[in-house]
Amino acid sequence: MKFKWYHGTILLLILLLIFTYVVFENKIKEKENTIESLEMINQETQTELSSQINSLETKIIENEEQIKVLNNSLVATNEVLEGAEEQNHVLLEQLDQFQRNYMFIYDFISNRTGLDDPDLILEDLLQHSERIETPPVLGGTMYFYDAKFVSEFWVYGAFEDGHITGGGLYAFDVSEAGQITWTTLFEKVVE
Repeated sequence: MKFKWYHGTILLLILLLIFTYVVFENKIKEKENTIESLEMINQETQTELSSQINSLETKIIENEEQIKVLNNSLVATNEVLEGAEEQNHVLLEQLDQFQRNYMFIYDFISNRTGLDDPDLILEDLLQHSERIETPPVLGGTMYFYDAKFVSEFWVYGAFEDGHITGGGLYAFDVSEAGQITWTTLFEKVVE
């Protein structure tokens, strides 16, 4: 068979077709590999996102539980505060009544003794530690550290010596000359 010019062209076309086919097949394989790779990345990303979503959902549930606990705590605290506010109101009323009674005692003592300042009586007891009949211990020295009127005739005096502490009830009388005398009615040591 004789080689004709169109045989070369056909051969060239066949070679060109084979080359194009090989190139396209390689490109298709590259695209398939890229798609495969992207699918793997997509699957890994979905797995990672799913894990993160699950973690966030768990944290949300935990936070919701913490919020419930905090809310219950706040409700309880609010109830306590409301109760304390009510109790505070009652205590303020009692304090007001106590102050009125205490002022009545001050007025009565002032009228009975002729002293303008009944606190002078309390100060006098604080300065007369010899009125304490309870003996000191371990070489201490008894002294009064606080005094309060209990009534228009009696004073409560708190005392200590650095080792023991106690309190007593002391009657007072004020002469016309303003001299204060004391009588020990009762003493008790706190052990």
